[in-house]
Amino acid sequence: MNKKSSSTIDKIVSALEDKKGIDIQVLDVRGLVSYTDYLILCSGTSSSHVGALVNNARETLPKGDGPVYVNPSKDDSWWILDFVDVVV
Repeated sequence: MNKKSSSTIDKIVSALEDKKGIDIQVLDVRGLVSYTDYLILCSGTSSSHVGALVNNARETLPKGDGPVYVNPSKDDSWWILDFVDVVV
């Protein structure tokens, strides 16, 4: 794992833990998929809890290091945050 990916993962996991994310998992998918190196999975208890998790994860990294792509579901019950090497 490179230093930047490690730092990004640590910051995102910490942000999710701060907002009481449930069952946070970090998966190393290098060699399995072509679109990223790591997946971070996390659950919330409601749409508003998921929104708080997303906002905290987005705001935890400095400007310019935030997600390059954000995709919520129609009902905001799940989100995709693409940080290039790390997808949440």
